Amino acid sequence: MKTWEISLTGVLLLALICVSDSATGVARVGRCCTHYTRPSLIKKLPLEYIQGYRKQHNREVCQIDAVVLLMTYGRSFCSNPSSKAVREILRALRDRKRTKKSMLNTKFNTGTM
Repeated sequence: MKTWEISLTGVLLLALICVSDSATGVARVGRCCTHYTRPSLIKKLPLEYIQGYRKQHNREVCQIDAVVLLMTYGRSFCSNPSSKAVREILRALRDRKRTKKSMLNTKFNTGTM
């Protein structure tokens, strides 16, 4: 391959990475959300693919409050913590965690493990 072809390939790959990261709203530098993912997209996220979440607070480096939804395969989506859809997702995740914990306690207490 010629040098200019290698350079062009590198630039195209870098552009592709930047575009995919900007769609989720997560900035790679400092791991801060810079904007929210569209609410219509957040509503369509399948709950079974959401592994968890972390909260981002508007302090020093990060400039917006956000709930970062952590998906399978390493994807993440920045969402508005005051959004009704986000509050419903967080409630469902807490319920799912509580149910799993309850099931484990039942198995442990009955000796079926």
